Amino acid sequence: MAEAATSFQQLLAEQYLQREARAEKISCLVWLAVILFTYGLFVAFVPNVSPELASNITLLVALTAPAFALLAAVIHAGYYRPWLMYLNTFLQVTLVSGAILFDALAQGPAYALASMPPLGYALVVIITAFRLQPWLGVFAGVIASAEFLLLYLFVLNPSPEEMARIPSLGFEVTLMKVVLYLGMGVVAGIAAARLRGFLTDTTRGALRSADLEKSFGRFISREVAEEIFADGDGRIAARETRAVIVFGDIRGFTNFSRDKTPKQVAEMLNGFFEIVVSCVEREGGMVN
Repeated sequence: MAEAATSFQQLLAEQYLQREARAEKISCLVWLAVILFTYGLFVAFVPNVSPELASNITLLVALTAPAFALLAAVIHAGYYRPWLMYLNTFLQVTLVSGAILFDALAQGPAYALASMPPLGYALVVIITAFRLQPWLGVFAGVIASAEFLLLYLFVLNPSPEEMARIPSLGFEVTLMKVVLYLGMGVVAGIAAARLRGFLTDTTRGALRSADLEKSFGRFISREVAEEIFADGDGRIAARETRAVIVFGDIRGFTNFSRDKTPKQVAEMLNGFFEIVVSCVEREGGMVN
């Protein structure tokens, strides 16, 4: 039984590692596609833009797109390691920070804080919940909060006049956003833990059923097999119980099987046991 439990854990670990690798590769490719598609739309449909903003956006794409492509290629080549998911998440958060930074350099802090990129932090944090790693959500929330706060204090740094004109640019509101990103990271971590636990229980149950069927299903009833499996030493405690033992015989079986092929005999026995086993197990008995 100890060996069976170990094999379960190994199978679960292998399945999680494969799932993580597949999820991280898909995540990298999705972000790569979003970057290139968005940049293509920008070039095609936003012609009247300042050269500085166009240069900043091009630089951001030139830095982030190859990074996601390289990470996806490394994972696809079979070199996945769990820490790569943290690197992937860091790149995603930093991509959002880069978009805010370049918006601020080209259009000013008011535009950078009011435009779409800050919402990207929330998107990155929420997505981590589906990657089944509780600490990844917390990590994403911490990185998003730290980068956003550093951008506000050392880059955006709106003037008192701007804050008086647009109260949402104030430090208090920004601090509320930082706390919100942290809270979203914690919530994403809790959701990932719950989802991971559910999938673990489901997978363990399926593997356990398969192992029971394979190991004991041909010899003893499922109830007895489950009792054996539940015991760490693979034993059933001795106990006294009232039971009825019925010995069954098929009348005329010898004469029947004499001139029948093995296949015909097996088909008849399968039909017989299908009826008998169903009736006996319905009453809590077992057929051996």
